[in-house]
Amino acid sequence: MFATLICLAAISQGQPLLHDTFEESTSSWLTLSPSYTVRKTTNALDVKSGNGALEFTYVYVEGEAPLLLRQVGDLTGAKGISLWLKTSRAAYVVLALAEGETGKGERYGVPVHIPANTWTKVEANLDDFALFDDSPIDNRKLDLDKLAFFGVIEVLSTFVKGPTMEYLFGPRTGTNALWLDDFQVLPTKPASGVFTGGNLIDGCNRGYGSWLPLLGMDLTPSSDGLRVRYERMQARIYGMLRGVSPASITAEKELALTVRCAQELRMIVGFEETDGEKWQATATFPGGNETVDVVIPFDSLAPADDSGKADGKFSPNKLKLLSLIDITEAEPGTVGEFVLKRVEAR
Repeated sequence: MFATLICLAAISQGQPLLHDTFEESTSSWLTLSPSYTVRKTTNALDVKSGNGALEFTYVYVEGEAPLLLRQVGDLTGAKGISLWLKTSRAAYVVLALAEGETGKGERYGVPVHIPANTWTKVEANLDDFALFDDSPIDNRKLDLDKLAFFGVIEVLSTFVKGPTMEYLFGPRTGTNALWLDDFQVLPTKPASGVFTGGNLIDGCNRGYGSWLPLLGMDLTPSSDGLRVRYERMQARIYGMLRGVSPASITAEKELALTVRCAQELRMIVGFEETDGEKWQATATFPGGNETVDVVIPFDSLAPADDSGKADGKFSPNKLKLLSLIDITEAEPGTVGEFVLKRVEAR
C-alpha cells in the first residue's frame, strides 16, 4: 500500500516513478553471475549524461546469461520506460519485466538491436512488452502491482557458438561491455503510435530496431520505417530475424509485410513454431520505390529443409520467430536495400 501511494504521488506530479542517473552509484542494479561485473564508470566516452553511467562487463560463461537486474516492485500507474544503451559490439538485447515475488511469474520483453559503440535511446510504452515464448502462463496480462524486476538481457552471447554461428552473427568470444545511463520508469507513454500487440508483429515505428540482423546488415530506424541496407559479398547470407509472442496470432490467415524498395528483391520468409517445426515461402519485394503490402497466405507455406517434425501443419498460435533472407540473384559488390514499414498478421 505504501509503495502504491508513493507511485500515485509521483504520477500526480508528472515525475518518473524511478530514475537512476548513476551519478552516485549502481547499487540498485545487480547481475546473478559472479563471473560478471557491474560498476559505475566515469569515463566520459562511456557516459551519456552527467558524470556517471553503469558499466556491465562479461566474458560469457555457459549457462550464465549476461543479465542485468533492477528490483522495481509495484509500479501501478506506470506507462513506459526510457533509458540509453551502448555496447562494445553490435548486440541484441531484450528489456524484460518479470512478475511474482521472486520474478518467477509471467515475463514480458521488448527486443532491441544496438549498433556497436553507439548510444541508443530506448523509449518503450509498457504495452510494447510482449509475453516471452517460454514464460509461465497466468493471465497473459502485465500486472504492474505484481512486478518484481526489470532486466536487460544480452541475447547473442547465449547462442552464438562455433564457426557457423560466428559466420552468421560475428564472434562473441572475449570481453563484452554494455553501458546503461539515465534509466526512468515514466507515468506517461514516452513513444507514440502502436509498436506491437494483437496481430501487429512490428509497427517499425520506434527509435530502435527490433530485428536481429545477420553480419553485414545495417539497420537504421527512421520516421519512414526500418531502413535495411547491405553490400553483397561472396558466400555470405543476408537476412534478419524477429521473435513473435506465441498465441498473439490465432485466427489470422496471412502475413502482410509493408515494404518499399527501389529495386526488386527476392526473399525467403521463414516461420518457426514453438514445437520446432519450420515453414517458409518465397516472396518478391517489387521495385519502383512504392510502398506495397507483400502478402503471404499461411496455407501457401512449405516445410523448411531443417524443420523439426511435430504435427505437420502450420499453427499460427505457435509462431515464435520470423526471418527474412535475401535470395536475389545479384553480383557481389551490389547493394540490397529496402524499408520495412509494418509487419502484421491478418
